[in-house]
Amino acid sequence: MSVRELRAEPVTGAVAHHGEGPCWSPSWGGLRWVDMLAGDVLGLGADGRVRRTHVADVVACVRPRTRGGAVLAVERGIALEDPEGAVRPVLELWQDPGVRMNEGGTGPDGCFWAGSMAYDQAEGAARLYRVRPDLTWETVLEGVTVSNGIAWSPDGSRAYYADTPTGRIDVLDPAAPAAPGGRRPFVTPA
Repeated sequence: MSVRELRAEPVTGAVAHHGEGPCWSPSWGGLRWVDMLAGDVLGLGADGRVRRTHVADVVACVRPRTRGGAVLAVERGIALEDPEGAVRPVLELWQDPGVRMNEGGTGPDGCFWAGSMAYDQAEGAARLYRVRPDLTWETVLEGVTVSNGIAWSPDGSRAYYADTPTGRIDVLDPAAPAAPGGRRPFVTPA
């Protein structure tokens, strides 16, 4: 067995002040990511050029929708992009101007999970939300500080979630009735 060497190479110059959340999807033709605090979605074209679209004051995450377009975590809620690129806010989850979205991802069940944080990173001021395709939603976790990283096991039976200041990755049972349950540490700091 041989070990392959991986080498990262830049594909663009510096194009974002706070670039995050790269997501590849053939439905939108490649790679997209956000310049979070600029409120912009960036996309890498086949020609290597970066296109920038302003969508809100803050955009924390962009993920593809099954019928085209995207779902976006914006400052205090959710916006939808239609297949032609028009963006409209559809759901405000809170009104506190001191809290913003910070991360999001789409689960195997089609729900969009999005997590928040306080601008001043106040301990326990944030939440993790689950938004269903019909835009009904629920709070999954309360009392978190900086929601970061949401991903699923290959079979969809587990969700992995990080609250950055804890230094831990937790695992959840996303299919538990009503709200996901069974939150427990998966990786803990040494």
